[in-house]
Amino acid sequence: MQQPQYDEQLWFTQEGCDEKHFLQGNPHTFHGRMAAWCPREQAGLCVSKSEMLECSLATRYWVQGFLSGNEPAYPVDDDGYLEDDDPRIKKWRAAIQLFAKTGLWVDHERVCERCGKELLPSSPAGLICERCLEDGIE
Repeated sequence: MQQPQYDEQLWFTQEGCDEKHFLQGNPHTFHGRMAAWCPREQAGLCVSKSEMLECSLATRYWVQGFLSGNEPAYPVDDDGYLEDDDPRIKKWRAAIQLFAKTGLWVDHERVCERCGKELLPSSPAGLICERCLEDGIE
């Protein structure tokens, strides 16, 4: 088996493995997912920014650029682009801002398990909204 090519400057760590993993590119699966290589396991994997614990400065900038270029498209309707004050645009802008932090994007609707509020598509996994997490609502 031929060793995959990767740049050793593009390393990160993640939970469950003490070794460095290395970014490789776009796996073309979901918005925000990145292809990576684990030398210890000799296996490829997909990772989101929110799954990275530590990383090199080069990785930090690579991920920032990757996510900027990987943002989901601006919302449109049958007539084309929506007006700036449309609630769907406001939601999309908030979701894109969070996407830059989490690297997550879910295409189906989700709601908070505690309060029932609709979650942004870029909300972290766990199905609990930020407000409930901050308020400690059980």
